[in-house]
Amino acid sequence: MSANPTSNLTLEPKNQDVLSPSRADIISRTWQAVSIVEDLRNALNKNIRVSDARDRANLALTEATTQLVLAATLLIPSGLAGLT
Repeated sequence: MSANPTSNLTLEPKNQDVLSPSRADIISRTWQAVSIVEDLRNALNKNIRVSDARDRANLALTEATTQLVLAATLLIPSGLAGLT
């Protein structure tokens, strides 16, 4: 009696990390938000006189940009991450 050659194979779950239309939309909208925040930061620096308040607002907007970029990056499926 011969052994079944596939008896030792295990099935791995399919990778569910895909770029769905809804995920792509959220990533796109996140990058749009990055652009808006950067426009605000640039306008702040050009139009508001140097002050402690402006510096703190600039830092907050810079942090917001950083967090939005992180969010967009984390949403990219792992199989596509090397393509960015």
